[in-house]
Amino acid sequence: MWNISAKHVFSTSKHPELCSGYGDKKMKVDLTADLCKSRYNGDPTVGQALKVLTPNAEFVIRADEKKLEWLDINTDSCPSMSDIEAKLRELRDNYPVEVLRIERNKELAKSDWMSGSDSPTMTAKWKTYRKALRDITSTQSPKLDEYGQLIGVTWPTEPEEG
Repeated sequence: MWNISAKHVFSTSKHPELCSGYGDKKMKVDLTADLCKSRYNGDPTVGQALKVLTPNAEFVIRADEKKLEWLDINTDSCPSMSDIEAKLRELRDNYPVEVLRIERNKELAKSDWMSGSDSPTMTAKWKTYRKALRDITSTQSPKLDEYGQLIGVTWPTEPEEG
């Protein structure tokens, strides 16, 4: 088996032998603890980063061993470690907005019935409230606490009238 440090770049242009393997030998790459560890439930992982970078590639992540085992015989799909790390950072940086979007959609769903053709006309207050919910991903800067819960978000107040 191939064992290389995560500090090495394993792009096909520099190291084609690392991505192709020989016979039953498959490439294995040491991963840093940060790449293997989720900060909280739902936190983007190195596996998700690889799926975004190489949607059809075959690989196994052995978190207990901190190893990435590349199974794909397509040498063109083998990303560099710096590409993996950059994509993981991007996914993790964007994750609070994704959580906010999910929570926002739940709040919008609670009043979706008002916008149907067979329901009473939606009041201006409800229209303003729903617009504020739709805009919340661009008007707030969400963060997640150590438990993965949203913090730093000011939610619009639901109107009291029906």
